[in-house]
Amino acid sequence: MEADSILNLFDPAQRFAALAQQSASIPHLAAHSVLDTARPERTEILLSGGSLRLRDLYRLRTGARLVVLSVCQTALGAGMKREELIGLTRGFQQAGAAAVVASLWKVVDRAAAELMRHFYTALHHAQRQLAASARWSHPFYWAGFVLQAEGR
Repeated sequence: MEADSILNLFDPAQRFAALAQQSASIPHLAAHSVLDTARPERTEILLSGGSLRLRDLYRLRTGARLVVLSVCQTALGAGMKREELIGLTRGFQQAGAAAVVASLWKVVDRAAAELMRHFYTALHHAQRQLAASARWSHPFYWAGFVLQAEGR
C-alpha cells in the first residue's frame, strides 16, 4: 500500500526507473523490524526476500542522499559509550547515507503511507504554489531550494 502511494506520484516511465534502480539516491524501505537492544547486531529489517541486519549495514556502501525507513522503531537502538546510539539509523549512516528518516515507535501502516506521500510531495507542492503566484512566480524565488541533510 505504501509503495503504491509513493509510486503513484511518478509518471509510469519514472515508476519503472524507480523500481529498477538498485543504487537509488533515496532508497525507501516500508517493512517490519525486529529490535534487539540487548544485542543490537541482531536488530533487523524484515524484507520479503530475507532480512537486512544491522551487522550487514556495516559492510554495505551506499551513496544515498537520504534513506527513508518507514519501519517500526528504526530510530531506536542500544546506548554505548559517549552517548552514541547503535542501531539501524547509525548503521545506514556508517554505510554512507547522508541522512536517514526513521521512527521512534511502532507505526500504523495506513498512517505511514499517508505521511510518506505528503513527505515526498511537500517541497514540490510548496514550490508549485510559489510558481503559481503573481509575486513569486519567477524560478529565482523557489527553484533554488532542495532537500539536503548531513547524517553525521
